[in-house]
Amino acid sequence: MILNGLRDGFSSPSGPYQGTSGIFEIGTASVNYNVAFNPFNGYIDQVVFTPRAKNATEILNDATLVVWYTFDNGSYLDSGPLWINGTGVSVTSVTGCVNQALSFTSSLSYFQGSGFTLLGTVNQSYSIALWVNPTTVSGGATIVHMASTSTGLGWCIPTIGLSISGQIITQSYNGSLVTITGPILTLNAWTHVVETYSFTHGLRMYLNGTLYSSSASFTYQASSAAMAIIIGNPLNGTTCLSSPVVPGQYWGAMDEFRLYSRELNSTDVYSLANP
Repeated sequence: MILNGLRDGFSSPSGPYQGTSGIFEIGTASVNYNVAFNPFNGYIDQVVFTPRAKNATEILNDATLVVWYTFDNGSYLDSGPLWINGTGVSVTSVTGCVNQALSFTSSLSYFQGSGFTLLGTVNQSYSIALWVNPTTVSGGATIVHMASTSTGLGWCIPTIGLSISGQIITQSYNGSLVTITGPILTLNAWTHVVETYSFTHGLRMYLNGTLYSSSASFTYQASSAAMAIIIGNPLNGTTCLSSPVVPGQYWGAMDEFRLYSRELNSTDVYSLANP
């Protein structure tokens, strides 16, 4: 048995499955199998049947990979298990680090996804991973902005961005910003950036598969609302708490955006940075 992507129990093999054709029912049963006959009272979502045994990595991704935007062929579709498709404005498809990427080349280029409930949950672990290839870094930029409204306002911070000198910044919130400042990004080159958070380990920044720096443990003071993620531009969120990130348009390409509802470990991060 698997709960939230991790094995909770198991039994020894007892021979091949002996099922036959019949009705597949969810939430209640029309046949009495000598078990509790009461219907399930609650919510069920994303029921998927796979006619094989999944491995541990696949199951963990099913439980914790919230979205995966590959941006291949200019697609805004979610390649993860939840199918949370996004929208893009003034972005184009270019050669990426893996297949194709999105290019941000106008003063209002952005990509957006919404409905991320767990990202608005206090102390919820999370991880954000993506490739960036900037054409300019001076003056600052917003790489990933999260907000409780689709306009970029409400509860809002640039969770990944650039300082005025082009340093890569990762941020979270505990009543004030918790910030990790990295190096100045290299122009016209792909850099893999991962931000992870857990109450145990605090905020961590990984660059190209290697841990760069981390904070002390802290309580993530989330919005208690479903969140939007805006990539490449803060929209109206230029007044959100942000320093040392200078909010504004990101210029360049991005690829392979992933959001997880868990803290990735160093092995996970290395694998993503070495596709």
